[in-house]
Amino acid sequence: MHEKLSDGEHHAVLYRDINNLNKLLEYNKANPDRNLQSTDYTLMSKMAPFTTKRLTEWFVANRQDFSLKLESKLTYEDVRDHNIIFIGQYKTMNLSMSFFLKNSKTFSTFGDGFRYSGESVTEDYNSHFGKSGYIEYAMVSYTSISPGKSAMYFVSNNDFGTMAVVNHFTTPAFLKEFYRQLPSGSCSFNALFKVEGIERVDISCELVKLEVIDSGETVSN
Repeated sequence: MHEKLSDGEHHAVLYRDINNLNKLLEYNKANPDRNLQSTDYTLMSKMAPFTTKRLTEWFVANRQDFSLKLESKLTYEDVRDHNIIFIGQYKTMNLSMSFFLKNSKTFSTFGDGFRYSGESVTEDYNSHFGKSGYIEYAMVSYTSISPGKSAMYFVSNNDFGTMAVVNHFTTPAFLKEFYRQLPSGSCSFNALFKVEGIERVDISCELVKLEVIDSGETVSN
């Protein structure tokens, strides 16, 4: 963002708790004495170039193409008229927050990860970074948003979680095994993955829970 500081000039600033336009509007309303404005440039993590490279290889290999658009510029017309692949953090979502996990009966965002609410248990899955290694959770959500169009969300609030699930879902062997777990004819699911890495180099990616929307079924691994 830009903030007008004591020298009278606007400078680039970063506020940890302001991650999207709605948060900026809330902050400005609560702090009318501050002078914060959105900028026309962005701050991106390394998940953006790495996953875009991976998807490009996948699309080219399958003789398909795609166009890129920042989520902050996404419109309802885009969602209505196109298939969508979202890669990023849920804390920076704008329009996408209206659709992500909207059909889930068990999952919601929570803290720096996700919450699972079953019939008799509530479990929180949040990132943990310690001396023994790194653990974070990533959600892959596939849903139909408008007739004939679908959206797939690869979401984690940290780089290597998102990169891990994108790599998995562009690997034919993994896809074959994953879709064996879906009931015949199902088309919507939410899959929670546990991603572990030592110094974020040696990465493992394990399916923890799978919710199949059409049948209301949730499978724990």
